[in-house]
Amino acid sequence: MRRDARIKIGCCGWAKGQKNYYRDFDVVEIQETFYQPGRIEKYEKRRHDAPAGFEFAVKAWQLITHEASSPRIKS
Repeated sequence: MRRDARIKIGCCGWAKGQKNYYRDFDVVEIQETFYQPGRIEKYEKRRHDAPAGFEFAVKAWQLITHEASSPRIKS
């Protein structure tokens, strides 16, 4: 995959397992942060394990994008 592409293609989550995913894609969307922000150590480890140039798109926490009273809010 061209690393200088302006459009980046990836999946939401590790659809193929991390090692295979790293081989085939340059970016992943982290969806779990939508439901609950995670511990920074977890994301630091992912960054450390990822190849150089790999990108993470972190989904915004649902309480940022939805009203707290919304029926879409999940715990």
